[in-house]
Amino acid sequence: TLAHRLVQLLLADLAALGWDAKQVEAWFAPAVDGLLKTEGMPLLAPGSSVQLAQFKTAALGGILSLLAYLNAAGVKRVDAERPLQGTLGALALRGDTDLLLHLESGATAALDLKWSRATRYREKLESGDFLQLALYAHMVQQETGVAPTAVGYFTFLDGSLSTLTPGVFG
Repeated sequence: TLAHRLVQLLLADLAALGWDAKQVEAWFAPAVDGLLKTEGMPLLAPGSSVQLAQFKTAALGGILSLLAYLNAAGVKRVDAERPLQGTLGALALRGDTDLLLHLESGATAALDLKWSRATRYREKLESGDFLQLALYAHMVQQETGVAPTAVGYFTFLDGSLSTLTPGVFG
């Protein structure tokens, strides 16, 4: 949740898509400290210094990697925690995609952010076990009239992006 919030805070500023590593690092330190004080107090508790350091290292590394993927895809705008609605037959659907990406080409892509490593999520994609992403794609298509060009998972712990659509993210 904290890593999601950091991404949400970062991408609220469209200029962040063009930041280099030094700019991200300069933003990260005060942003993470402020967020921890309001939403991450357990990591600030006595005896949590190792977990705190691990969180900060993984979150910063993940954010730097995510920005590289977004730039490689030509992302021009990001809707974080984007509410989606649609129907599947007679069923009403609604959910929030972690990131709805708007590409230079006019296409969209949807990403689900995970505080994990990529192996599990790559396997889910390869086996067809990605119902949540498929429903997000379906709702994006219903809302915009065009299916997203890609859906996938971004995993913070190894900074990896997994999708079944080659070439979109470099």
